[in-house]
Amino acid sequence: MSTREIDQRYNANLIASLAASVGIIIGSIGPWASFMAFTKNGTEGDGIITLILGVVAVIALFVLFSRGSGGPSVLRWVGPVVSVVCLGIAIYDIMNVSSHTAKFFGETIGIQIGWGLWLVAISSVILFLTSTTIAKKPRNRDDTPPVNEVRN
Repeated sequence: MSTREIDQRYNANLIASLAASVGIIIGSIGPWASFMAFTKNGTEGDGIITLILGVVAVIALFVLFSRGSGGPSVLRWVGPVVSVVCLGIAIYDIMNVSSHTAKFFGETIGIQIGWGLWLVAISSVILFLTSTTIAKKPRNRDDTPPVNEVRN
């Protein structure tokens, strides 16, 4: 595989990671639970954490995008870490929301999971898949500093 093909895949995964991070931000603001006419947005609970993490991921990925593949290697691991934490929060809240049911005139009714929570979960998975590819990309030879640089 040529360097050009590797760079194209890197950029495609970087753009997909940015889009997934924006999905986490939008999902964090959207409704996470609804019951009849009432909704609870993500910012009223754990969505604040996922919102902040989504913003951190966008900033880190944007720095990588603007600097090419020569960005700091520690920034490459922000996406996978953010995705795992956000997915953990989303799974916990999905299980928590879906466990609340009640009997109403003999019918079982429950709280519905909102689209915002689903968007956070799906975007977290996409961010994990795309950002791990970015994190594991080998550095180009042009990016590595010379080992024996002589300064006068």
